[in-house]
Amino acid sequence: MAMVALAGCSSLPAAVNPANWWDSLTDRNLATERPPPPQADAPYPNLATVPDKPAPADAKAHQTIIAGLVSDRANAQYEATQVPIPDPSSPQASPALFGGSAPPPGATNTAAAAPPAAAAALAAANAPPPNVPVHPTPAPRNAVNQAPLAAPPTSAATTPAAATQVAAADTPPPSMPETPPPPPQVPGAAIPPTKPAPPPTKPPAPPAGKPPLSAAEAKPLTIGFPIGSAVVPPAEIESIKALAARRGNRSIVVVGYGDASNATPQTQTAAVTLALARARAVIATLTAAGVPMDAISMDAEANGHGALARLVE
Repeated sequence: MAMVALAGCSSLPAAVNPANWWDSLTDRNLATERPPPPQADAPYPNLATVPDKPAPADAKAHQTIIAGLVSDRANAQYEATQVPIPDPSSPQASPALFGGSAPPPGATNTAAAAPPAAAAALAAANAPPPNVPVHPTPAPRNAVNQAPLAAPPTSAATTPAAATQVAAADTPPPSMPETPPPPPQVPGAAIPPTKPAPPPTKPPAPPAGKPPLSAAEAKPLTIGFPIGSAVVPPAEIESIKALAARRGNRSIVVVGYGDASNATPQTQTAAVTLALARARAVIATLTAAGVPMDAISMDAEANGHGALARLVE
């Protein structure tokens, strides 16, 4: 019966076809196919173009930056508490908003800076006293004495100040004794004599810094291993010993690789185990050549082949 109904719908005229009714109501055409999604015909992405693993960030430098930011924030908070920002809604901070004139740049508002009690005292001191005219009558002046004044003495030594200066110039400065004065004699207390301070000694020279690594020294040493093996080949032992001989007082970083063929958990786990075994084998060869354990750091990665050792500062 369903097939019969569908066959009947397909043979209905356009005026009574339900699909045409729906198209006229929704302004859509159900018979039109949807367009293909964008980039449907593009080639599949190549996983070989994935970039290498980025280098890890320096934890010490990261902590230094965090400590500097914390210190800057603490200093800013302290300065804000010492010099608070005035309230812009007060008449003293914004006189232009309340009908007054703003002070010129660089001028200080004494009334705004002073507390209310000090401002009231300042206004009372500047106000004229009561019952006193603003412009009092000047007092009468006497006639000026026209008699000539006596001539000043010509010798500067007659004044007390000049005589003191001349005496000070003629007196020689006191002499400085060569030895310190003897200690005071206190009954019942023995005071040891004062010993002269020893001459200062030259501080020791700072230790010489490590010379930077040359291009040849910084080049990593690649160590080949057979597939699936963690035994150092005899041909690679001499190159590892040569790296230990030119180490000096620097450190060595050893990285082992596990020959991972895919990204499944089982393969990655077995590859990391193999990478650790290869790194330990290289470290055993270095320690046998005289490199201390505290000068060696180890790492392991699942992808890659063989092992790698390089000098670091």
